[in-house]
Amino acid sequence: MAKQQKAAGNKRNPLRGSVVQAGGVAAAFGAFANVATAIIDRIGWPGFMFLLGYWFVVKNASEAQKAEIIDRYFLGKEIGTVYPIIVMIVIFAVVVLGQHYTYRRRLKVKDNEIDRLSEWKSKHQQDRIPGPLHHSE
Repeated sequence: MAKQQKAAGNKRNPLRGSVVQAGGVAAAFGAFANVATAIIDRIGWPGFMFLLGYWFVVKNASEAQKAEIIDRYFLGKEIGTVYPIIVMIVIFAVVVLGQHYTYRRRLKVKDNEIDRLSEWKSKHQQDRIPGPLHHSE
C-alpha cells in the first residue's frame, strides 16, 4: 500500500528523466516567484529585466549569436534599420514606467501608514492629558 501511495505521489518528468514530486512544478514556480520578487525589490524592474535577458542569452545563445548581439546592440555595428533601437527604447520605456508605478504604489502605502500612526498618536496623547493639544500647522 505504501509503495502505491509513493508511486501515485511521484510522476516521471519526460523532459528531464527525473522523478518530480506531485505539485513540484507549482513549488518550483513559487520559488522562482519569490526569488524574482526579492530581486525586483532590490534592483527594480529594469535590473530584473536586464538579468533575465542576460540569463536567457547566456543559457540559450551560441557563441556566434552572443558576438552578434554584442556587436549590434552594444557596439552599434551593422544596424541598417532603426527597428532594433526602437524596440530597445520601447522595452526600456515600458520597464521604467512599470518601475515608476511600483514605487508610487509602495510610497502611497507608506504614506497611508504614516498618516494612520500620526492620527493614532494624536488621539492617544489627547486621551492622556486633561487639556486640548496644541498642534502646529
